[in-house]
Amino acid sequence: MSHVAAHCASITAAARAQRGAKRANGRTPGCPLANLSGELSTHEPVLRRKLQRVYAEMQKRFEDTLRAAVAAGEIPRRSDVSAKAEALVAIAQGGMLLSAVHDDPGTCGRLSELAQALLRA
Repeated sequence: MSHVAAHCASITAAARAQRGAKRANGRTPGCPLANLSGELSTHEPVLRRKLQRVYAEMQKRFEDTLRAAVAAGEIPRRSDVSAKAEALVAIAQGGMLLSAVHDDPGTCGRLSELAQALLRA
């Protein structure tokens, strides 16, 4: 599996998890980390700093994978891997949030396709 496909597969896996949760519980739960972040980050500075570290680590992992993808010729050399990694974090987290809001686990799957297009642009 290519580097790009591996990270997009993680977004697709999130969609599968959302679909499974909907079947089991009758609702799409979204992402507990995103839920916590949205609820508490503006009220709890200590927690906000911890969440910033979590998201920074998530972005770093995407960046490492994207650098490897550039080296392997899977994405263009001119790619701004930091910007694309930040976008992947936003797509993953936003996809799960919108899945919950719309009670539609398919949102993550559709955004996975968008992520693949973004990475190759």
